[in-house]
Amino acid sequence: MRYIVYSSTRRVENETHLVTEMFRSGLDCFHLKRTNWSNQTTIEFIKAIPEEFRNRIVLYSHFKLAVRFGLKGVHVPRNGKLKGALIRLYARFLKNRNPFLKISSTFRRLSHLRETDDFLDYVMLGPLYDNKSSQKNRIRFGEQEIEYALLETDYNVYGFGGIQYDKIDSILNKGFEGIALSNLIWNSENPLKAFRSLKYREGGMRRAS
Repeated sequence: MRYIVYSSTRRVENETHLVTEMFRSGLDCFHLKRTNWSNQTTIEFIKAIPEEFRNRIVLYSHFKLAVRFGLKGVHVPRNGKLKGALIRLYARFLKNRNPFLKISSTFRRLSHLRETDDFLDYVMLGPLYDNKSSQKNRIRFGEQEIEYALLETDYNVYGFGGIQYDKIDSILNKGFEGIALSNLIWNSENPLKAFRSLKYREGGMRRAS
């Protein structure tokens, strides 16, 4: 099971310390989803993370910094609008010159998984669950349709959106590469403890199997 954690949409106290400790606890990848940050603010965040963990960070802006600091990669829009197309073109240029870079994107329809794009190394599919309180546990895609789409696609796919602890086993049993989380971690009173509980739970499942 592989875990991606998105940055929070709000300010988080001691964020770089928490992210570093999540890395130490087994976090596979951190998506720094801060497109409104300046180049300098992004640099300061990266520098606050120990060098040994920087190759697990993905940027949504200031892509040159991914090359400069040896980060994992960059995240690009899926849509073909002009701005999105230009971002994808630039990311492709960087990857051609720096093959170590991983490129990811977000898909919001199962039909997108039928697309073929060797440019992408992995994708996020979602949101999987409706965030409305009245339908919070209602999956947005058909159960069988998801399993079939994941079986047929060539992409490495991570599920995201509205995921709660009691849904994780079901998600992974459908064939996802892993899960991408934000609110489940950052809305908890103790984000580090919330992440570590996932890893502890995973360890317990392995021992039981």
